[in-house]
Order: sequence, then structure tokens, then C-alpha cells
Amino acid sequence: VGIQKTDDLCAAVRGALEELGDRRCTLSTFGFGADHSAALLQGLAEVGGGIYSYVESEDQIGQAFGEALGGLLSTTHQNAQLSLKLTPGVTLARVCTDFAYERSEEDGAQTVVVEAADLFAEERRDILVMLKLPSAIDTDSDQVLGHFCARAFSVVMSRSEAVGPVELIVRRQESVDIVESNPHVERHRSRYLTTEALSAANQVARQGQLAEARRILSEAASKLSASDLGAHGDSVILGLIASLTDCQNDLRDQHQYRSVGDKKMTCMTMAHTQQRAMNLEATDIYGTTITRSMKSYFQSSVTR
Repeated sequence: VGIQKTDDLCAAVRGALEELGDRRCTLSTFGFGADHSAALLQGLAEVGGGIYSYVESEDQIGQAFGEALGGLLSTTHQNAQLSLKLTPGVTLARVCTDFAYERSEEDGAQTVVVEAADLFAEERRDILVMLKLPSAIDTDSDQVLGHFCARAFSVVMSRSEAVGPVELIVRRQESVDIVESNPHVERHRSRYLTTEALSAANQVARQGQLAEARRILSEAASKLSASDLGAHGDSVILGLIASLTDCQNDLRDQHQYRSVGDKKMTCMTMAHTQQRAMNLEATDIYGTTITRSMKSYFQSSVTR
């Protein structure tokens, strides 16, 4: 008996973690094989600020724990917070992230604050935002879009650290020639598109609509393939396409989806959102020196 519903369990865990106060810890979850609830373990990991790692078979147990432990042991900053305060007249159209964020406005100036969680050594957080600019009064002049700040608690220095404010400026022109998009920005636009597609496909698949889920993933993969980076064989884009294709193959029937597909899509969505390795090969791109080392060490220890 006891608490059985996912929402109630997550609420109970949230309350228990809050009661710890300054002793609050990170909670990560590991799902073994086909017989577990990916939605529950994902929810618990999100509440606890950790990861949900899908362990498909016994031979992956060591590497999954090694990778997770390597991350925890290399934590450099906690409770990272990114803040963007826009100049009055410049408005926020969209924040492209699944990290928690708050929007506010004061005296015509909009602000968005993103809670970017903890950071392991070598990790990064790339948060894309879409802005709407007012019509330019003076062409061929600089316009201040806003100011960016970042702050977090440094585990190494045992104190809070802050960067900024950094002034963001764009050059307004009467006419603009067609230019190629910044490759770094395009990669993260594609990453966001991938996470959105995985999440949407998994949602409809849980309702039994496998054909619609396959369509969503196929459409997203086609968009990535048609992009300039995809057409030129960019390794990051090809990796995202592989993630979508892999998950699409697990939607061929209900049994395969329930036993593998649901878990894999849930894990991949969280990994691509957080830019963090979570045991699956498709998430290795986010691995760090220490997580890779610990993953390899634990894997070899288990197979000896």
C-alpha cells in the first residue's frame, strides 16, 4: 500500500528534500530493464536535481553508476542561475529550455531568470532565447539589447561567484545581406528541436498513438537532415538525427515501446535538455573527462 501515484510520490520526495535544509542532497534515479516506470523515475530525478539513467541490461550497471558518480565528484558549481534583463522596448518572445525559469517586468524592462542547476567540471549550459526588437529609429547604429548575468555557488571556493553584467549589443542596419547562421546557435536550435520532438512523441505514445509518435520523430529528423549543418554532415546534427531514428525504431509496436522505447525517450529527452551524459550512447557527446574515466573504470571492474 502507501503512496502509489507519481505526482504524490514526487510531492513527498520534494517535501523530504526541503526538510533537509542546508543538508539537501541531489537525487538521481536508475531504471533497470523493462519493468520500471520511466515517468516516475524522471519525475523523482527532476525533483531531486539529478538524472534518470536508463540501464537496459546488466552489463551496463557498472558504467551507469560510474558515470553518475564521476559527475557528482566533479561538481564545480551549484544552483547556477542565468539572468537576462532586456532594454525597455526589447521583448522576450521565447525561452528555449526545459530548465525552470521566471519572467518579470519592471518599468518596461523584461527580465528572465533561468535556474540552470548544478555544473560538473567541463559542462556547459546553452540556453537559447528569441527576442523581438522594436523598429530601428536610427539605422547603422548600435542598440543595446540588455544585460546578462550569471551566478552560482562555487564548491571549490566555498562561496558564491558572479559574472556580469555583460552588455549585449546588436548593430541595426537599413538592409542586411543573407548570411549563414552561426553554427553554434544552429546546433543548439537543433538540440532544442530534438528534445521537443522526443517529449511530444513520448507523450502521444503513452496514449497508444504510436503512428503519430513515429510521424513526429520522422518530421524532426527530416528538418535536421535538411539543415545546412545536417547537409554538410555535422557530427552533432548527425548524432541528434541518430537519437530520433533510434527512438523511432522502438515505436514499431506496443511491446517494444513499453519495454524499451518509453525509457529511452525519457532518458534522451532529459540528457539533451540538461546537456549531460546519462549512460545511453547518444548522450556520450555530453561526457566530461571525469565521467568518461569513471564510466570506463567501473565498466572494466564489472567485466573482470
